[in-house]
Amino acid sequence: MMTDSVAVILQARYSSSCLPGKVLMDIGGRPILEFIIERVKRSEKVDTIILATTTLESDDELEIIAQKNMIEVIRGSENNL
Repeated sequence: MMTDSVAVILQARYSSSCLPGKVLMDIGGRPILEFIIERVKRSEKVDTIILATTTLESDDELEIIAQKNMIEVIRGSENNL
């Protein structure tokens, strides 16, 4: 029996227009992004988690968090991510 592979792409960037830095805000000593990654990892149906962010220097910390949590990272243009 063939099973389908499920990937989740989390889009995040530091320079959000509504609340800049939101994904790095601290909750209980950890950034919000870590909580999101942890929750997605709990899903039994998800095989791959990918963080999509920009190539801007302000998003370097997001890549560090993704690597620490052993998820893939794709970085691209702020206008075409």
